[in-house]
Amino acid sequence: MLGLLVVLGSLALLDSLTVLPLAIPLQLAFLSSSRPHAACAAFMAGLVAVYLPIGVALALGLDAILDRVEPALQALIHHPGTIDLVLQLALGTAMLVFGWKLARSREGEEDDAGGAGVSPGGAFAMGAGAMLVGLPGALPYFAAVDQILRFDVDGVAAVGALFYYNAVFLAPVAALPLLRALLGERVDPLFERLAPRVKRGGHWLIVAILGTLGAVAVVDAIGWLLGRPVLPLPPAPPA
Repeated sequence: MLGLLVVLGSLALLDSLTVLPLAIPLQLAFLSSSRPHAACAAFMAGLVAVYLPIGVALALGLDAILDRVEPALQALIHHPGTIDLVLQLALGTAMLVFGWKLARSREGEEDDAGGAGVSPGGAFAMGAGAMLVGLPGALPYFAAVDQILRFDVDGVAAVGALFYYNAVFLAPVAALPLLRALLGERVDPLFERLAPRVKRGGHWLIVAILGTLGAVAVVDAIGWLLGRPVLPLPPAPPA
């Protein structure tokens, strides 16, 4: 079991390097918010809320789960109902409105607010969204699940190993908020110098993501409602 933990720890640290370029700017913004530690904790919880259940599903038998949910997913993809499309349209519109408001916010207001508008709920959504977007490239995580399966451990040990992996994965991400919690206001000047350099890029990155995803969701929903789907569909499974 010790050998498995060593392998998982190494893979988790490698995996963490892929999320740090996004996590560092966001954590700096959260640390200047009105609830810095709550926002940082919510962001990390969002990462784990996506990563851990997927790992558990893979380790404990994803095939059996997919056999039960695949028919419903195929029906939703190829024959969405009116309620599904209305919900998609509402979600896409909300993303566009939020992105538009962010784009119109003035830099002076952002500096004065110091990131005060970042709520824990918004931080959680950013963490979960980042993991969903980056999931196809999470090769170290898939390799870690493969190692767990190769060691042929029982279900409880497999879940414990995945908790360990996620804890090691979060350690580098948690470095900035832990530093702030341990050293207090002494590190604020450093964060204040770093924050303006990354805030502008992160701000427009979020605007671009919201605008793109919102526009795709709205256009796709309207196309379905008019009987003319815009986006290409994956091939339906044989009957």
